[in-house]
Amino acid sequence: MKLRAFNLIMCLTSASFVLVSCSNGSSGNSSGGASNSSELSQYIASLQYYPNKADALAANKNQLLIPVSSPVDLQDIQVNFYGDKNCVNGLNTVKMTGNAALKQGYYLTTDKANFMLVSKFAGGLEEELATNSINVSYRFKNGNSTISKCFNHSSVGEKLANWGYSTNQNVKLQAATTNPIACSASSCQFAESYVESLSVLSYQISYPNTPPTGIGSSYSLIVTNNSAAAISLTGLQFTLRSDAALQDAPAISTSSIWGVNLSSVSQSVGACYGVNNGVCNVMYDLTLSSPQTLAANGGNITVEGMPNGNSQTAGGSTSGGLPLYNDVAHNIYGYNTTTGDVYTSSASSVYNNLQNPNANKLLGAYFADWTNYSTPSGRMFPVESAGLNSFPIPYINSLTYDVGYLNGSNGSIGLADNWADPTYLQEFSYLRAAHPWLNIAISFGGWGSGSGTAGYPSQDLQQVFEANSPSLIQQTAANMINTAILYGFNGVDIDFEQGVCNISASWCVNGTLVLDTTSVANYQALLSALSTYAKQVTTESSGSPLYGTAFNISAALPVGINALQSYINLGGNYQTVLESVTYGNLMAYDYHGQFDAGDASSGVSDALA
Repeated sequence: MKLRAFNLIMCLTSASFVLVSCSNGSSGNSSGGASNSSELSQYIASLQYYPNKADALAANKNQLLIPVSSPVDLQDIQVNFYGDKNCVNGLNTVKMTGNAALKQGYYLTTDKANFMLVSKFAGGLEEELATNSINVSYRFKNGNSTISKCFNHSSVGEKLANWGYSTNQNVKLQAATTNPIACSASSCQFAESYVESLSVLSYQISYPNTPPTGIGSSYSLIVTNNSAAAISLTGLQFTLRSDAALQDAPAISTSSIWGVNLSSVSQSVGACYGVNNGVCNVMYDLTLSSPQTLAANGGNITVEGMPNGNSQTAGGSTSGGLPLYNDVAHNIYGYNTTTGDVYTSSASSVYNNLQNPNANKLLGAYFADWTNYSTPSGRMFPVESAGLNSFPIPYINSLTYDVGYLNGSNGSIGLADNWADPTYLQEFSYLRAAHPWLNIAISFGGWGSGSGTAGYPSQDLQQVFEANSPSLIQQTAANMINTAILYGFNGVDIDFEQGVCNISASWCVNGTLVLDTTSVANYQALLSALSTYAKQVTTESSGSPLYGTAFNISAALPVGINALQSYINLGGNYQTVLESVTYGNLMAYDYHGQFDAGDASSGVSDALA
């Protein structure tokens, strides 16, 4: 196993992003805070402003309502249009710059505002109809930015168009039509109504950075105020994902947290989702001993002692077969019980408004957790935390985390490295929260090193296959999918190789794994089960955070003629394999022959390795 490029993409579901809606807003006031003639201020002036929530909600007819919980000064707004329904495959970006102030209240998009946006769409109004989803980025005066959720109608996708809504008749004439026409200045709406707060808070995670390890038993959560006014908080809430039995839900108390003074800590269980509802949200509420004020344009609060879990046993699993793992805090918001104000937040990034570098291709690599031990300084890579970054996020859109530990006897999943994995997995989860278009998968299998908890990863897969048990295959697939969900990832990769082995079995010959008809058949059965579960978790429950998203199944595939023919001779069918995966990764990173002209390296992955 080594860092390798994604050399071949077999297929990738297309998607599109749509943002902003239209509304008459007859009872509201225009502007609501724009103070100059910049492009941005003209757009803000075309919105309808409502000081009252009830009036704003009543006026929202197929538009985007943007609650603003505290005044903000903006540098720009960027609307991102996508060709798929998951805000991944970018079609176009419309950016409005300048300086504009928004006061506290509710801003509603209008036909005029939306038409202003689509008029800037490269290729024209008709080209914008290819959009299927939208999101919006806001950049504040202090340089921080926040991004909205992905807007997409479950049936027809999302685009700014003439959906047939008539403000005169106060009815929608073409409800959920699949054939809207291009926007006009008097009719330009979303397919449905949306409400999405402008997050005035942002958050970062920070780990100890003491040589030589850069790893600790806890991390810090830094919450920053990006608004133009000071904010007073009486508490913070955040969410952690856990297994269904809540064995992954850490016990957080007033004594385990420092950096802030707490009067109480409470937790409650929210929605459960994933395969057989195997993953649940656990919400934590931290009540401050006294109100804490965050200064305007950058004031922050730091919560130290957030759980990392790197002292747990490597390979350990919950009773449900998932890793003993502490998730990283997300879905964070602050509140003030005295005023009733609630302030949403988004993950902060060192890259403002970063977008998918190539919507038509997967660009990425495997990331090996053991790389930490091979660095000159012996330090952890700070993937992206507290302003540090050593990963080429601007140039890639896919990462495969290598390696997950599989118990070959029962299909349960654990951490391969209880020292490095907790921090890396938290940082990768945070990375995807900051860049939602990023595809991140966890990989099982590989050649193996013959040492450590996951020293024989393909042997572990082979044990599952040789058991020849359909129920074990199904359970293994469910555990793999739920493990990825637990980490906040959106993919599972199977890297089944004829690697090292150390077991007494007919298929382990001189320390090398040998395929047979049973392992080939059940390898294909595992990929099929993964594909089935991936579809289930993204389509079955509209209340799930996974609903309508993309969950990828991938496989590392051989390219050598002998390996291909051997697989076919054992009853394997690559067409069956490709029907079960989103994409395949051809293992051609060390493929060479007499044509090499003296260089045995293909050069494909040299830049990444």
